[in-house]
Amino acid sequence: MVVDERDPAALADAAAGEMEPAHLSELDGWRGTCLHDRPLMAYLRPDERPEYLLRSAGEGIEIRRPDGTTDYPDDVDDGGSTLRQFLLISDQGIHYVAGHEDGDSVRTFDYDDVVGVDREESLTTAILSITDGTGTTYRFRTNPDTSAVPAAADYVRERAPAVDPAASRAPDRTWSPLVAAGLSALFPPLGYVYTRELWVAVAALIRIVIAYVVLAVAYVIGVAIIGVILPGIGPLLYTLALVVTLVYVHVGYARETYADTVALNEGRREHGVIDDALGGFDETDG
Repeated sequence: MVVDERDPAALADAAAGEMEPAHLSELDGWRGTCLHDRPLMAYLRPDERPEYLLRSAGEGIEIRRPDGTTDYPDDVDDGGSTLRQFLLISDQGIHYVAGHEDGDSVRTFDYDDVVGVDREESLTTAILSITDGTGTTYRFRTNPDTSAVPAAADYVRERAPAVDPAASRAPDRTWSPLVAAGLSALFPPLGYVYTRELWVAVAALIRIVIAYVVLAVAYVIGVAIIGVILPGIGPLLYTLALVVTLVYVHVGYARETYADTVALNEGRREHGVIDDALGGFDETDG
């Protein structure tokens, strides 16, 4: 058994992602990890640093094999893990640990064996997928650490030599430019939601709502003024002009959103909406 005498608080503070020292050093407890054999930091080499920690309390890891079969070895509902599951990402590899009363389940992935990385996000959960050289994909679903998944996925891409940091996507990822275009035309933020960039969708929603509110206020004030200056046909002409303006603005947002979603799906970072709405977004392409 490896005994790691390092300070868990110092390891947690130095990590790239957020984690509690208790998650690294304790077996059970309200702020601990609910494991049985060893605490998480015991799986680290003496010179290995933890960077991201993803937690789950349910189905554990999902294994998708090249022959089409799927397995959930630690699913609580199927009699697998009785407690919790963890994905500890370090500077030297990835450790998956699931709590079992009869012995914790452990899998370790070396970065040299990783050939694909992907992530999926919804409003409440996120999935980090890792594909090895045999074509087997391991999918880890997290609820409490959803916000850490994008950064964790990027970190794994950078550490795995066989993975292109800019273009890695798991084999099962599907993305249709026609669907993206249709959703962007219907309501621009939906294009970002479809591309699984929820935080960008929120910024786009704020931006477009502000634009529509400004147009609505301008319409109310303009109709009142034009009705006095040019009674009768004046309000009608003003309404038509504002409708044309609204369509022009909407089409502009839709085109910009579609261009962004294409770039995002290809792994680049070209957030035009973020640049305008939040004052800039600087990131170097992979």
